Amino acid sequence: MTSTNDVGLASERIQNATEVDLNEVTCSTICENILWKPLSCQQCETHFCSMCIRQWLDKHPNECPMRCTSFIERPCSKFIARQLAKLKVVCIYRTYGCQEVIPYEALEKHEITCGNQLVKCIRCQLDVPRKNLAQHQPVCQQTTAMSLDRNMVHVTCQNDSKKSNSEIAALKAEVQLLRQALINDLLFLDQQKIKRAELKSTIQLDVLLRNRVVLDSASPFADNVICSVCGNVFWKPVSCKNCSTVFCMKCRPTGGILGKISSFFKIQQKFHGKNGCEDFEETQISSQVIHELAKLRVRCAYASNGCRVLLFYYELEQHERVCEFESIPCELCQYPLSKRSPMAEHTRRACFEYMRNKNPSGIQQQLMILYNAFEESQAENRRLQLTITQMQKEFRDLNAACVRKDSKTSKK
Repeated sequence: MTSTNDVGLASERIQNATEVDLNEVTCSTICENILWKPLSCQQCETHFCSMCIRQWLDKHPNECPMRCTSFIERPCSKFIARQLAKLKVVCIYRTYGCQEVIPYEALEKHEITCGNQLVKCIRCQLDVPRKNLAQHQPVCQQTTAMSLDRNMVHVTCQNDSKKSNSEIAALKAEVQLLRQALINDLLFLDQQKIKRAELKSTIQLDVLLRNRVVLDSASPFADNVICSVCGNVFWKPVSCKNCSTVFCMKCRPTGGILGKISSFFKIQQKFHGKNGCEDFEETQISSQVIHELAKLRVRCAYASNGCRVLLFYYELEQHERVCEFESIPCELCQYPLSKRSPMAEHTRRACFEYMRNKNPSGIQQQLMILYNAFEESQAENRRLQLTITQMQKEFRDLNAACVRKDSKTSKK
């Protein structure tokens, strides 16, 4: 599915068309759509979509569509930028279920991460909504294998008229053996137990190790997504406004007076970036870096606990907040225990009750009866301890009263 960057911004997608004069923000000379990433001609001050003017200049070098003597590019005027910022736009993936209405300036980033965008599964080549890709992948491999199996049988049936009965029987036997081997492999994978460990999410680690990036044709790896400080993939990146160098959030230099003090005491380097920039001023990263990060497919932080989902960069944080492989089974009852807030208390009683409900056999019921008896005996012990404590207090009070009485008698 194409994005606004590919097809432009049609005026029909504007929700608040009555609040802005659309004629003022329309690329009337070329595409007649709403201006998208606009540029202007320095001589005539006419605004064009950046894609439209690039295509025009490829065919008419250095020639303005308004017949100026030459085309000199100039940034969009502040007035046009303010008018465009007022627009509310329907997501281009609305036909696939997205109901979001996005401010003009946030539209590009939303479309990159929109869960209703169709992406192609690299295994079965089906178009799947991005938000459903994580649920689709675990069953995709089995579906593909079964499909291949059926195709082999279908080919065999088509050639029945051309091959001898012995050849057909041999092929069918081979298919049956392959199918049984596949089923055995799947059963082995299902039965194989991976011992889970307590792991931290990418959010908690605040770093995305580069070895978690999947390297294939569907997920190209560019050098401009690597932080020059930590050597890993940018995580919550920010950019320097003065030199455009990009850093991870935790790797960014300290700016202002604190930065100069840190440099003086050699807590941080005085200069950063290729051009030796000295003053760091934080700003948002460029759209190019956003696009490069959006292409990356990353393994979940809980992959070593058994999670096999591959996610696009901007889906990672949301997935890890709910990933089932974060939990570690209780050693006694195997109930999955999570460290996420709010943490549920897993008492010994809850442990026994879970085992009884999971397997209501005679032995489990007997264990529950024994545990109830154990709890009752503990409660009785606590009651007896309170009684003893109370009697000791009464004894001390009585002893004190006797001492006072003896002292009064001796005085008389």
